Amino acid sequence: MSFKYINPGFNTGVLKTMTQYTDNDSKYSGGVYLKGDGLFYLPGGVKSLYLSFVAQNVHSCTVCAYDGSDGKETGFYCDGANNIARLNKTNAKSMLRGDVDLIVSWYVKIISDSANGEFVLMQDGVAVYEYTGNVMNGADISRIKFSCSLNNHRTIANLIISDEYFPPSEKIIALPVANTTATMADNGDGSYTADEVGETVMQTIDAAKLTQAIGEGNTLTGFSLIGNPAYYDGTELTHLGAMKGETVKESVALPTNTDGKILASWSDNVKQADIANLSLGWKAQV
Repeated sequence: MSFKYINPGFNTGVLKTMTQYTDNDSKYSGGVYLKGDGLFYLPGGVKSLYLSFVAQNVHSCTVCAYDGSDGKETGFYCDGANNIARLNKTNAKSMLRGDVDLIVSWYVKIISDSANGEFVLMQDGVAVYEYTGNVMNGADISRIKFSCSLNNHRTIANLIISDEYFPPSEKIIALPVANTTATMADNGDGSYTADEVGETVMQTIDAAKLTQAIGEGNTLTGFSLIGNPAYYDGTELTHLGAMKGETVKESVALPTNTDGKILASWSDNVKQADIANLSLGWKAQV
């Protein structure tokens, strides 16, 4: 089973234990980023992992994959002064952190195998550590540990996680909205309320503004929808379906707290030239 998780920096779902911060001046997509501790659980049987994220002002931060047991932690680690390639819970290579105010893109490739495993750590598109051999003793990659300081330093955002290859150049962008149509009730403040199964709120993409932002000829390789806030109040409508056109891509359970958030993401392949015909949104479900 292949999967793709795309999160600009919201503490929801599997990462709800982390702390979300907002900075409208940040260059992060959506102006949100995460700190604190979290565990991302992967489906069973995963041997290959591709992970990217951006970081700024990192201080004491771990983003490592492992199988739930000690001794196999592999990925990125920062001890405050150095950025470190972490292999099988050993500091394989240390690099001076440099200017902490820069936003740095990190890309991690892990192939778990006792003899022919691979571990690659890339910084801003350049490989800073490459290894072939025993990686995680061939164990299943069952989770990713996030442990990032809660001081005044920013930490991580724009997470992409998959068990299938995606290029290091792949980035998260916020899609500009052209129009919103809804059969849900419009509350007048940007939020919508559903009373019946099947009610929707859908948005089309502003193709011209997207071209201004990223140029032409690109491919959208996945989508992430954020419901913020998103909750149910005791009615039978306990889920929202993430919609691409008329298709429900994922059904997400709603929390009951009024400040709840939900996220749905999936892999895709949409040419930028076709984006004006695309609609994305939510559908009320039981």
